[in-house]
Amino acid sequence: NVRVIRGVRLLRAFRLLRLWRIQRAMRALVGNFTSVNFWISMNILQNLLAMLAMNHYIAVGWLYMAWDSEGISWMSANSDQDELSTAYIAALHWSLTQFLPSTNNIAPAVWSERLFAICVVLSAFAVISSLVSSMSSSIIALRSLGVNSVREEAMLRQFCAEWRISGDLLTQIRQSHARILSSNKSRLLQSEIMMIQRLPQTLLLRLHEQMYREKIVSLPCFSAWITLLPHRDLVLKCCHLATDEKVILTSQVVFLPDDVCTCAMNITSGTLIYYTGMLLDEHGVGVEVQCGQWISEIRLFAYWFHRGKLASQGATHYICLDPEIFGRLIEDAGGSVYARVRQYGLMVVSYIEAKDALYHKHRVSIIREALGPKSEVTDLGLDLREIDMLRTEADKFVDHLQSESGAHFVESFQYGAQISLQTARN
Repeated sequence: NVRVIRGVRLLRAFRLLRLWRIQRAMRALVGNFTSVNFWISMNILQNLLAMLAMNHYIAVGWLYMAWDSEGISWMSANSDQDELSTAYIAALHWSLTQFLPSTNNIAPAVWSERLFAICVVLSAFAVISSLVSSMSSSIIALRSLGVNSVREEAMLRQFCAEWRISGDLLTQIRQSHARILSSNKSRLLQSEIMMIQRLPQTLLLRLHEQMYREKIVSLPCFSAWITLLPHRDLVLKCCHLATDEKVILTSQVVFLPDDVCTCAMNITSGTLIYYTGMLLDEHGVGVEVQCGQWISEIRLFAYWFHRGKLASQGATHYICLDPEIFGRLIEDAGGSVYARVRQYGLMVVSYIEAKDALYHKHRVSIIREALGPKSEVTDLGLDLREIDMLRTEADKFVDHLQSESGAHFVESFQYGAQISLQTARN
């Protein structure tokens, strides 16, 4: 009959109970975003959508009670609610007013509707407190991101008002302070986040791999032979065990000439300037170290004392590769990669020693200038041409060693050293 058909039409709305699946998918999607502001904003939006969905179901029930009634109901008392669409909007409005401090002109007409309204009010009292608390916490968290800067600016304005500082000078002070904050703004370190410290080792391995893998595989002594690895264990261990992150602020010094080098470094963000004898431009300014460039790679193969000064021009984030752990991991890996990396390291050390001896042999400044800045041995390492040349020679040597079964290691070392010294002399 007509009543059954009407009931079926209204019950179709309950298919929206599947919204809880959408909510779960939305939470998973929001969790993949790393922006704090976006995450908090989406939490607020999620609470609003949850409240709207709950009011939708209440509105459906309220509408069904009037639609199914043949006598007096709240709908019959409002003659302009004959259409299903307008009646639903009126029911949704009534439902929202039970949760929020608002008014409406719809009231229960019979005892069943009044009982339903009482249940809705009690439910709303329990639910709205939780939703409001959650939304308030999100809004407070969003505002607290900039609370320190607001407090500092308020104190600055109070200070300027007490000393009758001009508005122009106040503006210049604020702009200068903003530039200083921008230059000193740095990324969070892993050690500052307690949640990461409590992670199991399996997740820490994956985290460190995503953080450091791109830098590790870009090592000049590693990148050419990364495809020879049978699996990713060696790279994973280097990321997890041998790599650490550090940050340095504006105008701070990373190292000075003759300081003992403790690790190889790679710049991930920010700007570092390297100063040493001939690596100064015509204005007396050092050389800018590019992001992704390795510094003091030779420390992975030998003890090293820094040849220059490295300072920051802003908040700079860099990673450090421990040479002892790296060497042990390469040795434990064995195989062709170990042989090639070891031979490359021997050749790099011999080549730099020969290059340094050649540079210091010519003590006359005119001859040094004729040789050019690249003739000076610095912490910035070798250029790409020299790296490719030494890797090619290391490949030739290891291939020769593999073809000659029973070759002794001492003979192999002497052979590699002779090749590298001859290459440096040439």
